[in-house]
Amino acid sequence: MEIELVKVEKSQSNHVLKLYQFIFSPYLKKYHDDEINPANTPITKIERWFDKEFMSLFFIKFDEKIVGIVRLAHVTWDFEGQDKIHIGDFGILPDYQNLGLGQMTIKKLEQMYHPKDGWELSTILQEAGNIHF
Repeated sequence: MEIELVKVEKSQSNHVLKLYQFIFSPYLKKYHDDEINPANTPITKIERWFDKEFMSLFFIKFDEKIVGIVRLAHVTWDFEGQDKIHIGDFGILPDYQNLGLGQMTIKKLEQMYHPKDGWELSTILQEAGNIHF
């Protein structure tokens, strides 16, 4: 069982939007976090991410299918010399959850990136499945 991370291209922004809406809408309904929930991200904002060299999006592929997405920001602006990776949006389609794909994604990212100041994850702490990596 192996996952693949495939860098998202700007031309795939609509696919990103659809994934965001499908993956994150249950949290929107549960927490009513309209201002910050990724399901409400406008397509124009997603398209702008590709113009920022510190931002990366990856499709998570499993069995040749796109089953999730992860967005990273390489943080260097808080203080001089900073080198940290912020995991912003990270989601797996419901049919593929609880298979260990999130953990595999984190391991793959750790092989790809080696920030000297570590990693940072933004998530909903009340959701145990989001924090047990």
